[in-house]
Amino acid sequence: MSFGPQSHAGAWAPAPGGAYGQPHMALQFTDTTAQQYVTGTMGRHEERQGMLGPGRSDDPGVGFAAPPGVPGAPPPGPGAGPGAGAGEHTPREDYTKYPFYNVRRYREYFDVDTKDVLWRVTNSMIGVFRPNFMEVTMKNPDLYGPFWTATTLIFIVAVANNFVSYIDWRKNRGSDSPPPPPSLSPSPEPTPSPSPVMDAVGAMGAAAADALSNPGRLLLASTTDDQWFTDYTKLGTSAAIFYGYVFIVGLIVFFTVKWFKGELKLANVFCIYGYCLSVYVPVSILCVIPIAWLQWLLVMLATALGAGFLFMNFKATIFAAAPARASIVLLLIVAAHVALGLGLKLYFFSY
Repeated sequence: MSFGPQSHAGAWAPAPGGAYGQPHMALQFTDTTAQQYVTGTMGRHEERQGMLGPGRSDDPGVGFAAPPGVPGAPPPGPGAGPGAGAGEHTPREDYTKYPFYNVRRYREYFDVDTKDVLWRVTNSMIGVFRPNFMEVTMKNPDLYGPFWTATTLIFIVAVANNFVSYIDWRKNRGSDSPPPPPSLSPSPEPTPSPSPVMDAVGAMGAAAADALSNPGRLLLASTTDDQWFTDYTKLGTSAAIFYGYVFIVGLIVFFTVKWFKGELKLANVFCIYGYCLSVYVPVSILCVIPIAWLQWLLVMLATALGAGFLFMNFKATIFAAAPARASIVLLLIVAAHVALGLGLKLYFFSY
């Protein structure tokens, strides 16, 4: 603090009444030191805050308000009062500052809880009757649900397809007896021999040479009809179909809307295409029932719900971007989804 005398007339001056002595001096706090004197935290507080981070402090004097009437006390800011700052939250991080190859840039698309994912999965199944999915998720799309929906569907379809194949193998094995293994190489024509002994020796030699030429293939041919093998290629095929559908078809729809100068983010497109596959998860489980007409009914019903979900949620955006060509674009979106449903039934669940 600094002291400023209000008046001084020398070392000694006559006081009122004729007495001599040191005159009284009025002390005054300057504006630059009053705050330091009251809180006592200038310099030390800033240094400790830099070490502790935002929102933390170990100084008990922090937050002590200057009493009313003290010069230099800062005016109360907005929201000041008892309990001010108790419910303040740290500002949300700006993920766009990271480059596109940094995974932190996409952290916001995985910031969802169980309630959000369950609502979006349920809405994707009834989106035909309540088409507000795009409106709700426009500002906060996620990629967590679409990724796990597609991944779950890939494994369920591959497992269900192998189970259907096993049921079909058991049914055919119980009705028909396996035929004898075919001969893989033609036997040489017997040549006339001068004696029966030489004829028998020649036949035995030809049979032995035929058996030794392809022993592995003969063993496989004899055991193929008595064993069932898991087809692991179905897993790769289903991954290519469903991941490719979400990624490639989603990119085509996104660039089409952008070409028409529409407002749509790529994350929103991936979000809606990923969740539209949710209805196929229970349908794929039910398709292990070996009834052809029931499988067709389930797959076509799921396809109709998914296509209607896409149509109703893309309709407003595409009509706003290209009113003249919106019907054609929406028809192509529905046709692509119908083709996905037909491929699912004909390739994975056909007896």
